[in-house]
Amino acid sequence: MSKSTNNPILQKHSGMLGNLVIRQVNGKTIISIRPKKREVPTDHQLKTKARFMLAVDYAKKQMADPNSKALYKKAAVREIPNAYTAALKDFLNKPTVTIVDVKDYTGAIGSEIRVVAKDDFEVASVRVDIYNAADALLESGYAAPNKVRNGWSYAVATLNMPTAGSRVVVTAKDRPKNESVKEVVIG
Repeated sequence: MSKSTNNPILQKHSGMLGNLVIRQVNGKTIISIRPKKREVPTDHQLKTKARFMLAVDYAKKQMADPNSKALYKKAAVREIPNAYTAALKDFLNKPTVTIVDVKDYTGAIGSEIRVVAKDDFEVASVRVDIYNAADALLESGYAAPNKVRNGWSYAVATLNMPTAGSRVVVTAKDRPKNESVKEVVIG
């Protein structure tokens, strides 16, 4: 792949030229060899194509809503050329739960579970489920954003004494409803 700048012949030109593909990206001309197509797509390619079609549908819907378009436009930075691409990227990348901190969780009302969840655009919600050792759900609720970057806090609302084998399951969701789950066993 080669790049061309300030070339009057290729400036503002895009498309096929023989076996070359010429395209414009962020004001630069990109020249590459035409990619070869496989005759029969693999299962992975078919799944990827279907997921991308869903992403395109999501991005189009977000661009039709002025509020969503404005949010994604703010996210468009140097690497992301526009709001549409930011919406595509958001759909294709799920959030991650990196930390579930249960050191201050005692089971007492008001004890806190802290979470760090990240996304390429924004984490829309973080749900906390607390199970006892017998796998019975003791409590479930949504964490609130806190002052720590990408941080969320959940305050226990009902008295539930954790025992060895109890677990905390955290689910983070982003705007397109992609989710990521992390589980911590209390021992």
